[in-house]
Amino acid sequence: MYALRNHPTPPNPDLWGSVARPLPTNAWWLNFVIQTGEGVTAPLPFNMRARGQGMVLCFPWVTVSETVVFPPFIENIRVLVEEQVESRKVVAFDDLSATLEWRKTGGGGSLTLPVVRGAPYATFIFDNLTPKITTQHAIVNIVDANPTGTRFEVFLNNGQKWLIYSSHTITMQFANNEILASAPFTGVLRVAIVPPGERESLEDLSPDTSFEPWLDDHRHIYPTGGSAVMDYEGDMSNLRFEFTTQSMVLPSSGDLLMMAMPHHLDTGLETAGMGNVYRTTYGFLTGVLGATWQLPDTLPTIGWTAPRSIDSSRVEAVRAALLEDVPVLETNAPDPYFFGKEISAMGRLALIADELGETSVAGDCRERMKQEYMPWLMGQNDDAYVYDEDWGGIVPTNGLADMGADFGAGYYNDHHFHQGYHIYAIAAIARGDPTFLANEENKRRALDLVRNFANPNRNDPYYTFARHKDFYVGHSWASGIIPNFGVRANQESTSEAINAYYAVQLIGQALGDINLENFGRIMLGLELRSARKYWLIKSSDNIYPEPFASNKVVGIRWPTKADYATFFGANAEFIFGIQFLPFTPISEIHLDATWVEEAYPRLSPALETAGEGWRGFIFMAHAVIDPMQAWMEVNQLQGYDNGNSKTNTLYWVATRPNGMMGPNPSPMPPPNPPPSPSPSPPPSPPSSPPSGDLMLTNRELELAHFIINAVYRTIGDHQVTIAEVTNLAQELGGSQRRRSLLGSFDVSQAYTQQLPLFWAAGFPDQPED
Repeated sequence: MYALRNHPTPPNPDLWGSVARPLPTNAWWLNFVIQTGEGVTAPLPFNMRARGQGMVLCFPWVTVSETVVFPPFIENIRVLVEEQVESRKVVAFDDLSATLEWRKTGGGGSLTLPVVRGAPYATFIFDNLTPKITTQHAIVNIVDANPTGTRFEVFLNNGQKWLIYSSHTITMQFANNEILASAPFTGVLRVAIVPPGERESLEDLSPDTSFEPWLDDHRHIYPTGGSAVMDYEGDMSNLRFEFTTQSMVLPSSGDLLMMAMPHHLDTGLETAGMGNVYRTTYGFLTGVLGATWQLPDTLPTIGWTAPRSIDSSRVEAVRAALLEDVPVLETNAPDPYFFGKEISAMGRLALIADELGETSVAGDCRERMKQEYMPWLMGQNDDAYVYDEDWGGIVPTNGLADMGADFGAGYYNDHHFHQGYHIYAIAAIARGDPTFLANEENKRRALDLVRNFANPNRNDPYYTFARHKDFYVGHSWASGIIPNFGVRANQESTSEAINAYYAVQLIGQALGDINLENFGRIMLGLELRSARKYWLIKSSDNIYPEPFASNKVVGIRWPTKADYATFFGANAEFIFGIQFLPFTPISEIHLDATWVEEAYPRLSPALETAGEGWRGFIFMAHAVIDPMQAWMEVNQLQGYDNGNSKTNTLYWVATRPNGMMGPNPSPMPPPNPPPSPSPSPPPSPPSSPPSGDLMLTNRELELAHFIINAVYRTIGDHQVTIAEVTNLAQELGGSQRRRSLLGSFDVSQAYTQQLPLFWAAGFPDQPED
């Protein structure tokens, strides 16, 4: 269907085993196979880093500031092999795990490590190789200088206590701050930290020995993988985690012990009664016994429209806005993200016209949408979608040729954001014009996009299953195979991820495909639950410590940290707004009144300086708790984001619960002269905004995106070098343009310890006002 291409950065065969394509491009464990395969991976509760001879384990303290929650990567325990190794590869993966294998040079030995989400032990399966345990700390004590047995205690000078369990009796020799087995070993070693539990100090890692019996009692049963099994009945989803297990001893004894996250407990998952065990940047993990977890949930029931009619006193205002918007709303963007926003905004108009009974207007809108969208659907636009045969996925032409183009979409960044907008628009067309998807070629191409970012078929030979979804944490990962940042995986806009799965639900509904519709609803429900837990900060949750929690929102979530920031600036309207857009009926579930009530005082001061597009989003959020005041506010707007419209804004406010009582106020007269609309809020640097006296080109913004993030993110594990920043900065021309960038991106809030990167990039010591 789509033109075939090869990827400029194909999978590295030295790091992949005999794993068949299509390959996952956004999985939580992908650092095992990107570049050298040594980036940080966070299966939780540990952070891990693969090395040539084995695996490094880290259970760090959590550092908290006003703008970041971050654990440094410390090499607490290294589990290695003494022999020379010729290869390290990912040899298997599933929904909840990835399995690595190290093979001895010349053959005759291997080490296998199933890295499983939520496992409180790291499980190493040795086959005729010699275990060696080292650390960056000093080992201050072990049970015996030359212990022989199946259980060992290791005390480090940072206060940590680690336990090592063996399936067979083994002799471990301690010398030169290393623990080395006396001979090659065939069997299983399991390594666990005795966790500190809930302590007043975030840096106190001393063991809480009350957890030690739990680890002892459940050491024998270990997980080798896990599946997320999904089904539904009516409006209930029945998600199950089914872990595959083996036992270190026969006959096996005990139950599998795993760790659950806070959002798992909200589904009613039964815990082991251990309390708060491991502090992570997602809050505390707690113990669950058994190889099957039941995680039922109520599926979202919102469909094409808001769950209530437009307030009768506002109907004519919405109708007038619709008649004003339809003739003028258009698509101009050449890239898949901004075009997607624009065509999706037109889709909102068509659906609102349906609800208002404006059949002719809705028809005209859909005809324009088809004219605008058909070149994209048929691959006839300048930045046409093509099929990448190396990884297995649909990517834009420009993004494939240039890693920095299309916000990295050629390297699998943000596909659910971009293509979610496209699918929403296609669904909106089909809602009123069933013939559009009755055309088999249109339908196949549309469903290829769905398969690309939200494939429900595990056996599809062309597209990986559920490309972005991390079933354990519940949310998606937007970042793809670009080797940026030490931890790589991240997601900024939860609301755009929500929109993507909402679009899958709607296109399933438009096609009468109940299975696709409900797959979209299940993906949507998972994203909503996780977004409300880990991005929208409520005082009732014990996820983020102060002072970070007072921000009330997370801008970017990484596997190991949370930022109060965005990739395009540090303004409050950016950080909150990127969790709002686009406003559609499903936003009602995302932006619940309890959170908005707490967050609005933190956000509302941004109204003094925010542009009109962002002000519109703030007012729309305000409508959740005060629709009457918000109606007055939105009627003062003089411009809208390119993914929004006056019609959609008024519709949202007019369909809020406890809504419009009283007269319909006339819009206030506009200022003289009216302000220009603000630029559209992207998930990456905005498209050519003014910067001081200069206009920045898209290429300069892409370079600035990398450089600014190098400054913001170079903490602990960030691997951007000064040389890389210097080389990129040279493309930006003279110092005036660099100083201009400083003002645009508000990097005055960057971490002071990273100022050498400013200087290397040619920036002055302090940003100019």
